[in-house]
Amino acid sequence: MKGLSFVALTAVIVASLAGKANSISTIFTLDIFKIYLGRNKSETQLVTIGRIVIVISMVMDILISPYMGIDKAGGFQFI
Repeated sequence: MKGLSFVALTAVIVASLAGKANSISTIFTLDIFKIYLGRNKSETQLVTIGRIVIVISMVMDILISPYMGIDKAGGFQFI
């Protein structure tokens, strides 16, 4: 049962992270980049920009999270 619980929790975390990454990519690429900077970009170029934005945002999250007190109080309490 412990193994099944661990696998279920891991799946939930991965699905949540994938959803957030998709949202970040979509919002930045279509709502910000395409309107202001990339009007003539192809779909392939927009996908590449989205992937780059995901990597940059994940690195920023990793660097910022120790200063948010997530390990002590929890991320939701901080927000």
